[in-house]
Amino acid sequence: MNTNKYFLEIPNQEFNRKNLQIYEKAFNHNGLYTNPLINQEKVIEDNPFLQWLDGQYKFNCGVITTPPNTLYNFHRDVSRGVCINVLLDHENSFTLFSNKVFDDNNSHYADLTELKYKQNKFYLFNNQIPHAVFNMEGNRSIFSIEFDLNKQKLSYPILKQKIKKWITSTIDT
Repeated sequence: MNTNKYFLEIPNQEFNRKNLQIYEKAFNHNGLYTNPLINQEKVIEDNPFLQWLDGQYKFNCGVITTPPNTLYNFHRDVSRGVCINVLLDHENSFTLFSNKVFDDNNSHYADLTELKYKQNKFYLFNNQIPHAVFNMEGNRSIFSIEFDLNKQKLSYPILKQKIKKWITSTIDT
């Protein structure tokens, strides 16, 4: 199945969480509990992909925690066109995409495409395709990047093309 329109795994990049420290007090951001980073610059320094990304766009990072037995229902993000996520911890959770969710309000089905996160891997995430998160057990935590540019100025296809060029330039020949 071609998942390229929904998400893109950034190959050969493991998230280094050595200096990942978050503020204990979370804030509610669009229904998700988000903990800001104590030292975003140090996390960027620890990750070559984030160093490159920091030279391209302004962004903020945080850790989103989802409690067990929670559904963050299908939606399109209001302002974000794209984000980058790293699954840090989970026991039993699912991230699903579906083009059918909003196509027919009388429909009771969806065509589902699952993002099978690998822990500590970066994923470019298309926030404009309907998506949902089901967290069945334990706390689920995601390192997430939100760009300063909104969906009109930075879209999934634009960033995906830039990242693919970067990936090609970093491959040893």
